[in-house]
Amino acid sequence: MKPTRDATDPGPRPGPADFGLPLQAGGAPASPPAPRPLRALPAPPALPLLGHLLSLDRRRLQQQLEGWAATLGPLYRLQLGRRPVLVVADHALAQDVMRRRPQRVLRSPTTRRVCQELGVDGLFMSEGERWQALRRLTVRAFTPDMLRAFHPQLLTIGTRWRDRWVRSVEAGLPPDLARDLPRFSLEVGVALATGVDLGAGPGSQQLQADIEFLIGQVWRRINSTVPLWRWFKTAPERAVDDAIARVRVALLPLIEQARRHRAEDPDAAPRHLLDALLVAQARPEDGEHPIELSDEQLVRLLTELVFAGEDTSAYSLAWLLAHSSRHPGAWHQLQMEIAHSCDPTGLPDYDCLRRLPYTEALIQESQRLKPVISLLMFQSAEDQVVGGVQVPRGAGLMTLNRFSALQAGPEDRHQFRPERWLAVDGQAACPSSMPFGAGARTCPGRYAALLQMKTLLALLAPVLDLLPSQAPLPQEVLEVTLRPAALDLQWRVRQRRP
Repeated sequence: MKPTRDATDPGPRPGPADFGLPLQAGGAPASPPAPRPLRALPAPPALPLLGHLLSLDRRRLQQQLEGWAATLGPLYRLQLGRRPVLVVADHALAQDVMRRRPQRVLRSPTTRRVCQELGVDGLFMSEGERWQALRRLTVRAFTPDMLRAFHPQLLTIGTRWRDRWVRSVEAGLPPDLARDLPRFSLEVGVALATGVDLGAGPGSQQLQADIEFLIGQVWRRINSTVPLWRWFKTAPERAVDDAIARVRVALLPLIEQARRHRAEDPDAAPRHLLDALLVAQARPEDGEHPIELSDEQLVRLLTELVFAGEDTSAYSLAWLLAHSSRHPGAWHQLQMEIAHSCDPTGLPDYDCLRRLPYTEALIQESQRLKPVISLLMFQSAEDQVVGGVQVPRGAGLMTLNRFSALQAGPEDRHQFRPERWLAVDGQAACPSSMPFGAGARTCPGRYAALLQMKTLLALLAPVLDLLPSQAPLPQEVLEVTLRPAALDLQWRVRQRRP
């Protein structure tokens, strides 16, 4: 695992050459041409007044937008009712857009309002000074020491699921990983956030069901043409409100318990994120203003972090397994590396997971081809120029985070080849791959996500062979994250566990 660092440094800004601008003698950039108005960009066929609202295929939106980019170019325009949207498919320009957050580029207002209504408006939905304060607090909470202290609980959860899947394979029943991986990730997310193991007893089943239910409501509400729930409370919408209330009631005692434990033993090492947040809140760094979060604010922040980690980690694992089943040499190489680096007679410890370069390459290559956060939607906070296009304040900005990785680069860019990440002389094998975003708002939980994925792979590889499949990869479905429509994996028990 790489050491956690603060990702608020935006890094080097793209230069003129990054956008194809000519250079004068001596390397000075020539005067750029006047920016084009957004309305001058090419666009797919649209309807009067509605624009492209009825043209968008919500479940295949990623493929549809990438198809238009292949035809219209890396910058094109959509019209969603009265709102113009600039679609950015070039990775350098997409990274430039992300680096303008949170001052000049904001989260989509539709997404922000839906998440506020569902009680998940913590770090990711914040803007301005509130975001800066929460970002500093969260980055300080996601420390290597906290992740190391959490790892034994992660092993407990992973071992429970692994043994369940092994028993299923021994009984001749392929485990349903399309259903189980999100549940595994949800258990990990809640344990990481609060220290509570949802799978340890029946009392946590309602909380798990409520969180699963609310996660499914995010995409539905974001894509609703008319938000009827704001005026008419039907029985399904009352069920949403009831689930929000139950999650709040379940989390508040955990926050009170964590505060009490921290007061009794203020020097104890934090074992989960809530505990680490309380420590970071109580010990501001030099020059920082103390950050006071109410219990209600902590509920929203923790719920949001659980939501953000549940499907991203689960579907990253799902795509990795789907690719590996089509390339059996990859799973065999993974098994050999884990056997060499980790204790074959015990559980993989935190330190052995830091010595798995091929496993990390496998994760990176799967995320290059199937980044689960493949599409991001923003709003321009001011009049500004993006890639030579004048974007007015209030216009939409949409980044396609995979298009460049599949359109430019080496000839084998469409092939699944993890080895490309192993010998790159310190350079990124694919600079256009950005599974965790870019700029100041790079995902703060990326190291926790990598730890979760590597831990589960290190638990599965010694005991299960992933059988080769000749079937094509599953179809892509976009529901906030890019997930496989199905997961047809076949397994064989490698050795019987005692």
